[in-house]
Amino acid sequence: MSSSNSTLKFGSIQDSPLLLFQPMNIIVWLSFFSPIILATIVTSMSFIFQNFKGLIYLGFLIGCCLIRNYVYQMSGSIPVKNDGTICTSIQYSKYGNPTFSSFVFAFTIMYLSLPMFSNGSPNFWIFISLTSYFLIDLFIDLINLLLSLLLIIF
Repeated sequence: MSSSNSTLKFGSIQDSPLLLFQPMNIIVWLSFFSPIILATIVTSMSFIFQNFKGLIYLGFLIGCCLIRNYVYQMSGSIPVKNDGTICTSIQYSKYGNPTFSSFVFAFTIMYLSLPMFSNGSPNFWIFISLTSYFLIDLFIDLINLLLSLLLIIF
């Protein structure tokens, strides 16, 4: 197999899995699986601190995701088709992965930040980490979207 087939091609058809020993592929992997990573980390904190707050978070997240999906379906939005690009290789929702991961990030940041800032005891490390992870995810999604649009145009 040639090295050109095994490298990441944004917006083009990916015929081989991501090679996770390459730094950019690790960042792309973390971006595409960010909703699962966030939900797992916040829910696992429930087991570490031996309380139900992580499970409450997971319940609200699943409920809000179902409401989001229902609103998109009822508004007549066009579902995203799997076109064989890396952008649609993982689908959490029929109505777009970049917006779904942004939704999960926004929900998580608000769920964790509202009590911190309203009680006057913010944990800036958590807030900055989540915001940075969100910006990296947004950047990767924008790169993939722009490059896939350029390939369609040209």
